[in-house]
Amino acid sequence: MRGGGHLDMYVGEVLHAWGGGAPSGTVYGFGREGSAPSFPGPTILTARNVPISVTWTNRLGTAPHLLHRNTEPSFLVEASACYPTCGVPMSVHIHGLENPPKYDGLPTHTFYHNTTFKAEYANRQFPSTKVYHDHAWGLSPLNMWAGMVGLYAVQDAELESKFHLTTLPDMTFILQDKLISADGALLYTEKLTCHPVAPTKWVPEAYGSVNTVNGVVMPLATIKASRVRFRWANVANARTYTLTLPFAHLCKVIATDSGFVQRPSAVPATDWTLNPLERVEMVCDFTSV
Repeated sequence: MRGGGHLDMYVGEVLHAWGGGAPSGTVYGFGREGSAPSFPGPTILTARNVPISVTWTNRLGTAPHLLHRNTEPSFLVEASACYPTCGVPMSVHIHGLENPPKYDGLPTHTFYHNTTFKAEYANRQFPSTKVYHDHAWGLSPLNMWAGMVGLYAVQDAELESKFHLTTLPDMTFILQDKLISADGALLYTEKLTCHPVAPTKWVPEAYGSVNTVNGVVMPLATIKASRVRFRWANVANARTYTLTLPFAHLCKVIATDSGFVQRPSAVPATDWTLNPLERVEMVCDFTSV
């Protein structure tokens, strides 16, 4: 979408391969019209100062939520009061993108099965990596946990060329923890981390028992002996990751949430922290490895 124009996206159910020896299970995923949905959704690449429009369509059907037993009735009000008769409500917010309120995917913009929400994105800001995710009224944590998440990048061709990034392999690592049953079904935590004053199904901070990278448990990536650009994003509901990178000495941080840093910095070999919805870009030089 770096040339501008219109994009048709939708959300639907999909059988997802967890990997790591786990059976496949059903999740929610974003997809481009004409393609199957996926978790995480496809990365949307845009150009700075080149506007695009996106029509988001809800194709989740009228069945109850994948995690229906974890829905909190007292939260399903206002725009989500029609659940479950209207299907699974959803809204799409692009975290970090500067938008007027009418296109920002607020909970008040929640929409339902077989309906759409059209947004215009001007992309008038510093180039950086964003996260698009669900923002439905009372269901956002469950919808994100179920798979409604993907990356959105604003790029500047002049800066990409200046920093010698245009020809580099560009790899994305999206981190999120999950609870998966023995038969591959997606579960949600029911262990409260606080003491509610009244009975509730709501768990404000959810933690999984396995970690996924790009939706896969224990993935493997093959890296060529070259300079490589990595985009890291933590899309977990609550978990902060503290990572150890055995190749950290080969890497420099070039960008964070808001865009390129003024001076590339070293990557800690241990205790490198990535908070929920935080994004970091780095270039690693494997040419001599």
